[in-house]
Amino acid sequence: PLTGGVVVGSNIAPEEGMQWETGVKFDINKRLSGTMALYDIDKKNVLVSQLNTATGLTEFRTAGKVRSRGVEIDVTGKLTDSWSMIGSYGYTDARVTEDPILTGKALQNVALNTASLYLVYDFGTALPGRLRVGAGAHYVGDRPGDAANTFVLPSYVVADAFATYETRYQTLPVIYQLNVKNLFDTVYYPSAVNNLNVAMGDARRVSLSATVKF
Repeated sequence: PLTGGVVVGSNIAPEEGMQWETGVKFDINKRLSGTMALYDIDKKNVLVSQLNTATGLTEFRTAGKVRSRGVEIDVTGKLTDSWSMIGSYGYTDARVTEDPILTGKALQNVALNTASLYLVYDFGTALPGRLRVGAGAHYVGDRPGDAANTFVLPSYVVADAFATYETRYQTLPVIYQLNVKNLFDTVYYPSAVNNLNVAMGDARRVSLSATVKF
């Protein structure tokens, strides 16, 4: 079912869809493993938003039919005994295929390209406890900010970092963890309803935690 501020007099039916997907799993040198998936999704009655310039309110209706097709690749594993990685890439071609107004338009807030890469270094037995540090970033390409594609949200890259130290207090395992989200305090816009309602991404956030297992 769909929810939202509905255009007066419109008949909002439930969203329906059909998805086809195929993929493969693979291993590289018994260290890295991954998956690749190809998909094709058709949906109808997908909710789209529009700004009523007369009232200044955002109203919603459904597009006749939309299609999303693309590929997703994920790779995880160890590069060496100390270095490990997680990487992903997604290509998503999502657009309206049947609609009296929006046919051919790209879907709102959907980027054509997304990617991420994170690396972790494990210090192993070099210290009394187990120290691991890691960092990485995720990328989101530019994407339309409204259903009519009248403006574009710019692409962005956001970096994160962390460190964990596992030790023991008497007989109890203790884990200290430091996380830094949005390491470089990047200003970015993850989504929008229209050009007057654009969401801002989270600013830099630092957290420190300690966990005791008993």
